[in-house]
Amino acid sequence: MKRITLLFLFLFTQVLFAQFSASDVKYFIGEGTETAYLVVDFKDGTADRSYAWGIRFNPTDEISGGEMLQMVADAEPAFNFELGGGFLDLISFNSHLEESGDDWWSLWTSSFGPGEFDPAGWMSSDLENGQWYGASYGFGNPSTQAPVNPIAAYSSQWFTNANVTSWQGTGVNKSVVVVDFGTDTNGVANSFAVGLQYDGTLSGEAILTAVQSYISTFSFSMSNSEISAITFGANTETGTWNIFQGTNLSDWANKTTLSQVTLSNNQWLGLSYGTRRPFKPQEMTTYLGSNNNSKSALVKLYPNPVENILYISSSDEIQGLSVLDQNGRIVREAEGTAIDVSTLSKGMYFLKVDNGQNIQVEKFLKL
Repeated sequence: MKRITLLFLFLFTQVLFAQFSASDVKYFIGEGTETAYLVVDFKDGTADRSYAWGIRFNPTDEISGGEMLQMVADAEPAFNFELGGGFLDLISFNSHLEESGDDWWSLWTSSFGPGEFDPAGWMSSDLENGQWYGASYGFGNPSTQAPVNPIAAYSSQWFTNANVTSWQGTGVNKSVVVVDFGTDTNGVANSFAVGLQYDGTLSGEAILTAVQSYISTFSFSMSNSEISAITFGANTETGTWNIFQGTNLSDWANKTTLSQVTLSNNQWLGLSYGTRRPFKPQEMTTYLGSNNNSKSALVKLYPNPVENILYISSSDEIQGLSVLDQNGRIVREAEGTAIDVSTLSKGMYFLKVDNGQNIQVEKFLKL
């Protein structure tokens, strides 16, 4: 029985490793017709202990392993390394830092990708096309171990506070919220960012409520104190959303629940649906303002403010109507071109209009 269990664990581990391939790499450094891959595993007990980068070069470049590390350090301010006597003494990436002292870095190579690594020194060897180069911390941590299945490294420079052209709200603190629906349109990620200004701190639910109050086509729903659905423009996903906190795209740290998130100045909230971490975003206000993506002309609400019956004029046939409060909870549902809101309490609400292909969200004020 013990042998069968060990065999199962071995096969299961191989399946996990096989899940990551060259097509999963997102951050490529350098230029050229050939590509090598770097995997760094910090073995520090975190959920994001192992990362992968792509290195592009030409056949005549003769780039050594040490020069590959320098290419990454030159391109990524959050990455650093140190060599001593030809050996790898230290690598750091954001909050991950492991240096030689009580233990050492081991080097690995593979022609097939993670899960197929063999011990091999590569510091002074020239890069080969299609080859994977691994660095794993610890000969005795608790034992020598090849890099585990990595996640795709992101660049800290892909999107920063400086890329936000329109900050929402007032206050001395600034934070960015990135919402990634896990899909692409015409090769561009359906990932969207909004910058918030505020004083003090913001809890997770307060952050989303603030976004909802500033961005007319954004809405969210909660179930058992957790996110159950998010809509932005024509994008909507219902189910389990992944939650992250960081200071840029490269240092997302997993959070189990939204209640674990509290933002202060320069801290970010990331939400993603599916397997990828929040990816390169488009700014929400820019996306809504483009001719191709603006939906504001398709739906009109009247009267607004409203006391009893809210009427909807749409260029498309309406499949369903949902009224959401400022916490993202659905408080009314209807079909047709009108909805009775007479029994709702006074205040701001959001109407989600579904035409079967797109969803548009509009604000209205209940008198």
